[in-house]
Amino acid sequence: MRQNSDNNIAFAILEATERFADYPAIIAPDVTLSYNKFGRIIDTFVFQMKALGVDRSSVVAVHSSDMIVSLASAIAAALLGARYAAASRFWFDHSAITPTHFLRSAETNAFPDHPFHVIDDTWSPAITPVSRSMQQCVGFAKPSDHWLLLHSSGTTGAPKYMGLSADLVRRRAVATHDQFAGPEVRLCSLYGCQSRPFFARAMAALMYGCAIVDTVDPVSAQKAGTTLVTGSPQHAKVFLEDQKSDVMLPEYETAGAKISADIAELLLRSFETVTEVYGAGETSKSYAQRIVAVSDGKITKSALPAHCDLQIVSQAGAVCAAGESGEVRVRNSYLIDGYIGAPELTAKHFRDGWFYPGDIGHLTSEGVLVIAGRIDELINLNGLKFDPKRVDDALALSENVLAAACFAGTTENDEPTLFAFVEIAEGANAAQTVRGAHEVCVANVGPLYSPSQIFVVPHIPRTEDGAVRRHQCQQMAQELLRRAR
Repeated sequence: MRQNSDNNIAFAILEATERFADYPAIIAPDVTLSYNKFGRIIDTFVFQMKALGVDRSSVVAVHSSDMIVSLASAIAAALLGARYAAASRFWFDHSAITPTHFLRSAETNAFPDHPFHVIDDTWSPAITPVSRSMQQCVGFAKPSDHWLLLHSSGTTGAPKYMGLSADLVRRRAVATHDQFAGPEVRLCSLYGCQSRPFFARAMAALMYGCAIVDTVDPVSAQKAGTTLVTGSPQHAKVFLEDQKSDVMLPEYETAGAKISADIAELLLRSFETVTEVYGAGETSKSYAQRIVAVSDGKITKSALPAHCDLQIVSQAGAVCAAGESGEVRVRNSYLIDGYIGAPELTAKHFRDGWFYPGDIGHLTSEGVLVIAGRIDELINLNGLKFDPKRVDDALALSENVLAAACFAGTTENDEPTLFAFVEIAEGANAAQTVRGAHEVCVANVGPLYSPSQIFVVPHIPRTEDGAVRRHQCQQMAQELLRRAR
């Protein structure tokens, strides 16, 4: 059976390279690729990957920081019916998936003990011109076969593995057609070019003839006519914090982590519209709301029309009333079926057609979604359960603290305690800043919830979306304490 644009997004993108041939597909600082030229690059990638033996039995792992390479290799894999993953230590350290082909672009380094085939100049259609690949590719044996292989962040422990079919990604793109309506849309993604949030938006953009602007500079984004910038709250901070000129862009879509009042205010100064999205790899975009204003440190939001069914439920499964806290669950027509090789986790998170992401929150009477924390991130300290984000926020109120993250730890006597990492301002006195942070934390959340030890670190471990990797923080703290003994 040969797939087509009705059940494989890669074929839909190939069709777009012909339908929007003269429109820009990718706008980079040094080159602008038309859809026609980008289609020719995809054709050459298909040719070279076939020469390496890539077929329906293959798992292709690609290591690249080049947006064009990432997109072309992923699309080519789907045309050949191969599974695709961003090369990562996760795939080497865990046995859920075993790649058969390792590819990397020239600017990246190979991982030790894992040979990579280099994507060099011969992968350019200027060096290796080939015929169009549309009629030469068969895609996957079944529309449900996995294409994109993903893993969760592992913020609270071992990561979960999932697979998205090319048909599922196509259906998710269809659901966001109102956002990617055609060539007038120009997307600038601050997410890494091999991350799930990037692929989710970029594939939808390419299917509908939008342009992708490859820059992390707001002035360049404005000059390129960017209409939509997407990224986490942390991305927004980096994108705008050193901005000296008066840049005003149409829209910023933020996702992945709770947005602070400071960052919301920063965004509202540079964007006409700021949208907050709730979603996951398991569900795609689940809920969206507009950030309207910031006043006295409080963010005013308004709910937008929902793409999915989202409910807050009690432990007994009853739907909670407005303002009542409970567990979030999501349902739509493009959920994944479950996790790869993890039937217990699948049974826990996928029940009766609903996905339970593990978040705690409530819906206001106006329909605004408020996430309070995660069930698996709640810290149990001597029988007291609490959300670590409360402590993060309290520590961050202190002078010279740029960011903070608390996490469970143990004393030298193996007694449970609370630790925290802080990033501090350049030139700040570390000891004074730590003392001040502890005092502010005690004043805001009380001594029981204040960390017994605060470490100053250059960078707090975070996911691509900006969420704190608390499990990794625990490991780092253990190593810091071991070295100090």
